Amino acid sequence: MFHPMNNRIRRSGRLAVQVSRSLKTGGLVLMAFLLFLPGPARAAGAAGAGPATVNPADLDRLLKEGGATVLNVISRIECLDSRIPGSICPSAGDPAVLLPRLAPDRNRPLVLYCGIRECPQADPYLAAARPLGYTKVLVLKGGLAAWKEAGFSVESPGRIPRTPRPAVRPAVLKGWLEQKRPLTVLDIRMPGAYKQGRIGEAVNIPLEELHERYPEIPLDKPILVVDDRGERSFLAASYLRRKGLDAVRLFGGMRQWQVFLEKESKSRGKR
Repeated sequence: MFHPMNNRIRRSGRLAVQVSRSLKTGGLVLMAFLLFLPGPARAAGAAGAGPATVNPADLDRLLKEGGATVLNVISRIECLDSRIPGSICPSAGDPAVLLPRLAPDRNRPLVLYCGIRECPQADPYLAAARPLGYTKVLVLKGGLAAWKEAGFSVESPGRIPRTPRPAVRPAVLKGWLEQKRPLTVLDIRMPGAYKQGRIGEAVNIPLEELHERYPEIPLDKPILVVDDRGERSFLAASYLRRKGLDAVRLFGGMRQWQVFLEKESKSRGKR
């Protein structure tokens, strides 16, 4: 006897088997595709996000073969002070305009790097490179710090002499502000970070633009340089002193300033 229900069950069973086989086949194809990707691209693809990366040893090999254009995308001041040999130090400007001039061969690997692992300065270059048709854009894993740690050499075409001076502690700065001591607070962070929080009437000139815009800084007051963590302000203050400006830096940057304010607030709350 013919049973429509049994026929539907058999058809559903065959369909389930076909779907299962398709999923297995698709998974195998995807795995094979990822395995045959180059190392850096495979890492990015597997993660599902973020740019492809290259480690210091692979970059060194690439440079010895003459096969890459390398851009140091932190500030020009930092780049000229210490960089991977042969790196290009871009001026401040729109990466979409700068890239075709700095890296005319769009099929040649383009490597971007900063001073440390975190490299938000690379983001505008990554965004500009794709529409411009660059076929292989990589970010140096760990930045210049990792390059040095791996034992590779650097060059300093524009080394800035360091002039050691005590950094200003947050508690001291608080006292200066309360006393209304004449002071220009120079915030060298990116505009986005500056807008999220700043010290008083701080002037924002990102370190990436300081070599062009330092004449804008008032000369009638001492300068306190503020960065994010206190890692870049020492070089910036040394650069300004070289230009004849009286500059010191905030110990620990904005991170330390915020920690100080939070502790003060909690202390007042306990009284």
